Amino acid sequence: MTCSLAGTATALLLAVSGASALEFPEGYDPHDFPAKIGCTAIGIDAAGTVEGTAMSGMNADCSSCDNRMAYVPPKTYPNDTVRQVFTNPGAFPRMITSGRAELYEPKFYPEFKPFEPKGEIDQPAMTTFGYWESTLPLMNEAGLAFGESSCG
Repeated sequence: MTCSLAGTATALLLAVSGASALEFPEGYDPHDFPAKIGCTAIGIDAAGTVEGTAMSGMNADCSSCDNRMAYVPPKTYPNDTVRQVFTNPGAFPRMITSGRAELYEPKFYPEFKPFEPKGEIDQPAMTTFGYWESTLPLMNEAGLAFGESSCG
């Protein structure tokens, strides 16, 4: 399967140009995203790089994946807290909810309804690190990074 650069180039062009609105076909629903995509994952040990740093990376071969970077700030959770769990459809927009990241705030997506949580999990009392995420979580403020591959 070849990688589709058209979707990535379009998203990058929109981000650079400051475009704020995208046109969607009537009835578009990001939750109807087809699962028949391919991907590539790579991991490189620190001994395999000139700089002595480990790296991981991945691509998602889809023209409608939402590959924008979002910063999820650190959060302090008190005792007896639950955390909502959402489905990430992969397609634009991958998340619409309040209080997670600026990029996901409903005010930016007037043509879509906020996502409904699929469930919730107990959240231990703690302070989390902030992290950057794209189609998948990428790296937290402490430098912990990971990749994944859903190739199957």
